Amino acid sequence: MQVTDLALNAGSGVTMRQWTITYADLQAISGSGAQSIALLLSNGKQFSLPQAGTILFSRINVTTAFAGGALSALTMSVGTSGATTGVQSARSIFATGCFDVHGLNSEFNSDAAQALQVTLTPSSDVLANCTAGSLTLTLAILNVSTPVVTTNVQP
Repeated sequence: MQVTDLALNAGSGVTMRQWTITYADLQAISGSGAQSIALLLSNGKQFSLPQAGTILFSRINVTTAFAGGALSALTMSVGTSGATTGVQSARSIFATGCFDVHGLNSEFNSDAAQALQVTLTPSSDVLANCTAGSLTLTLAILNVSTPVVTTNVQP
């Protein structure tokens, strides 16, 4: 049996990122039903949770309720294209509120980077008709600098 101590840099090993999403971002979305928005970095590239990284904490803070057109409800979840609720389950952003998820998120503690996105699901209208709303999404991320490898251990 072999054991490996993982190198964790407490300074740069834990990062915190915050995205602000407003109704203007939703107005640019065409189409009806649930729609996804990639979480982008300042360089325009999609943010990915690094290989073997995990989310320690996530928060959706709705500072201004989303509204407009004939919307009767609007929810937002955070995850990947394959697991849209992997970080945060569907939360109403049709009213102000703060939704926190604490603890290790094993959903994304994987051997591949995970591109994160938000999924917005409107009721009774399309996202493009939003005229109000603002929220922040905050993620505390643990980056592991030792890659994950799969090995067969023989007794």
